Amino acid sequence: MDTLLKIGIIGDFDVSRPSQVKTGESLVHVSRELSVDIDTVWLPTVVKGNRKITEKLSDMDAVWAGPGDYEDPEAAILAIKHCREQQKPFFAT
Repeated sequence: MDTLLKIGIIGDFDVSRPSQVKTGESLVHVSRELSVDIDTVWLPTVVKGNRKITEKLSDMDAVWAGPGDYEDPEAAILAIKHCREQQKPFFAT
């Protein structure tokens, strides 16, 4: 696999939430099916050190608003708005 896609998932990952575990698993299946390496990065809505979630989006090829509740819903909305304004591929569940 020569291509590497870095996909950021907006969400506060919790291993006890099946929908979040399945989100990661689905990207493994996509990676195999398309013969593309995918680097998945969960982007928590509460960022330590006062850094904004949008600062982490610049390295991402695409962004997914993951399932579940967000600790800081406003940060998730800010990230979605950033993707729209920067024309970054975005999808949600």
